[in-house]
Amino acid sequence: MNKRIGIASMVACAGLALPALGQDSISTLRELPGDAVSPWTLTEQCNNYVLDLVPITTSWGNNFGTGPVAKGSKVSAPFFTSLFGSQAMSHDMLVGVPAVAGQYSLWNQPGQGVNGEFNTPGQAFTPAGPTTQTTFTFSEFGNIETNNVIGGFINIDPNDPSRLLVSRQVVAVNAPNAGASSSQFGMGAADADGYITFRADGFGTTGPNAITGNNIFRVPMQTRNCNAINMINNLGASDIAHRVVNNSATTHSTPNAMPNSVAGRPVYLGSNFTTQYVYESAPLVPTSVPAPIGTNIDIRGTLAYSSANPFSTGVATAGTLSRNAATVMDTISVWSIDANGNPAGGQANFTIPTGVTDGCDGHALPADAEFDHYHSQVPFRGGNSQVAMGQDQQGRFLVAGVVYHDVVTTSDPFNSIAVARFNPLTGAVDWTLAAWLGLNPLSGKAILDGPGGNRVGELLTTPGHSGDLNISLSGPAMDSVGNVWFLGNYFLDADPLTTSRGLFRSVYTKDCDPVTPGEQWGYELELVMSMGTAYGNILTGANSATDYQIRFSQLFDFNSVSSGTVWSGNVTEGAFMGMDPSTLTTDDPRTLGGMVLSATISYDSNGGDANLDGDRFNEFDPTDLPGDAPTDEVYNVLMYLGAVGSAQPPCAADCNGDGVADVLDFFSFVVSFNQGNPTQPCPDVNGDGVVDVLDFFGFVVAFNQGCP
Repeated sequence: MNKRIGIASMVACAGLALPALGQDSISTLRELPGDAVSPWTLTEQCNNYVLDLVPITTSWGNNFGTGPVAKGSKVSAPFFTSLFGSQAMSHDMLVGVPAVAGQYSLWNQPGQGVNGEFNTPGQAFTPAGPTTQTTFTFSEFGNIETNNVIGGFINIDPNDPSRLLVSRQVVAVNAPNAGASSSQFGMGAADADGYITFRADGFGTTGPNAITGNNIFRVPMQTRNCNAINMINNLGASDIAHRVVNNSATTHSTPNAMPNSVAGRPVYLGSNFTTQYVYESAPLVPTSVPAPIGTNIDIRGTLAYSSANPFSTGVATAGTLSRNAATVMDTISVWSIDANGNPAGGQANFTIPTGVTDGCDGHALPADAEFDHYHSQVPFRGGNSQVAMGQDQQGRFLVAGVVYHDVVTTSDPFNSIAVARFNPLTGAVDWTLAAWLGLNPLSGKAILDGPGGNRVGELLTTPGHSGDLNISLSGPAMDSVGNVWFLGNYFLDADPLTTSRGLFRSVYTKDCDPVTPGEQWGYELELVMSMGTAYGNILTGANSATDYQIRFSQLFDFNSVSSGTVWSGNVTEGAFMGMDPSTLTTDDPRTLGGMVLSATISYDSNGGDANLDGDRFNEFDPTDLPGDAPTDEVYNVLMYLGAVGSAQPPCAADCNGDGVADVLDFFSFVVSFNQGNPTQPCPDVNGDGVVDVLDFFGFVVAFNQGCP
């Protein structure tokens, strides 16, 4: 049975054409300029293509699927792609909806793609049947003033979840070309219906009709004219954008949003620099009220949103960092909101107590811990948010944030991720740590090889950086069962002198020590993806048929945590394909509905010839001249990570695979059972490797139950 989470069925973009930007692809030249496309080209505003995910195995032996869902744009001749700013994935998902486009471009050879000059064409792929739909968005930078917003739909066939049907869009540009800009953007939020919400101001602009004040725009991708450029300036949009906040003199942080599927319309949610909560109380009507932070006096950072709601009022929850009268930023404040964003009466402050310990390894949080990651450009560029919110399988509310241990400076490498758990029935609050770096630079939370398993490495503080800046952990993101996702540095015990960067899943563990009486909850650390020249995951692109290495993912910039790192908005809230998360173990990959993160990948486009580049995945040099030895193609991309298994349990009685259990399956089972071969369809019903009477009785039970 098809189930839809949400309201509107999607329609294709007006004028949507088949030509597409190849995302897992290399150019026919196999060097600069590559095959990324310009955001200012009319024929490249909307593009539809297939991304086939490739498997990636974690330190726990779990399998996910990953691949570059979108490349940055070609905005500067010496570089393959733009630089990435903050990113987001839709909070929600739509289940049982048709794919956005009628056809997608598909290829599986090096050099194939759709860049008319630097690719050979792919083939047309026509989707069939209902899909699950999410969206993504990111900001990008290039040249001196170039700053664009890119977005897209992702449709997944439940019968082939390793194949993504991607509809990439240039959501907004700030200039008609690589010259003077009229606006600057900060991300932002997305919902599964295609509404992209972002901030715009005039900082550093030199172009005509430069935007003024603080502005919040929302672009509906589903009604974008794909034959028009959507430039944002003080006059509005050259194609389509709804301005929710218009030239406000009050500084607003980057926005979040309540999805259309929750509220019946997209609802802007945010905060400003006067300690106010700002929300869209009616369509395009912003309302500002004092932030509901209890007895605390000020807020910091960007607003968080979650459909998890521990209160008896409202439909969702908003949250932010807040500080007390002693100016200590030690609290996460949350409040319930109704479908129009109005505060609905529920409110709670989660203040870090002294002596928080990791429930699984006993590490104690230093007493001077404060929440951070809100300084410098973050309120203006994103990401969203410093606060992650969700719930466990027992319905207990969870909040998480990164804490620093040095209250004197922001150059503190000894970060931790603190998590509070709130029982709405009893009011009880308890704390643990999902990740930590000790005050000893070589002391960090252990990476394991499985649940309750053996240590294989540990988290590591960031090596010294200009200005003694040391940011060691990204913001936290939370999946459908309360697992915490983040970026951090690490080393492996097998090679302790080599440092790399990794994407981690800190797996929610209900009882870290089942031998000791009483529940001892906490988190165990799983390494999911590696970045870097030493341990960076090497994958073979299913569409490009070319090996690439994940070389880098952002964690910090020159003066603070990077806007382009992982934040709570990088993970969608639901489980895989809309599954009920209560039916899954917390380490099941299907607890993740989907995730995006920015990364730099290097394709082995010249075939790994050491005589040419001396390195299988060498970094390109922008000073190369025509005739120089070719370098590998290096792109900044948005990597997608998700489950690739079945969203439904297998039907043991469906021997012929037609989705129903009927008399044909009975006869098929009898034949296979008599042959006694457990490798053939159906006879080994209980999976014990032998065909015997237990399988016969198991088939009878499964046949009577029918297929789900």
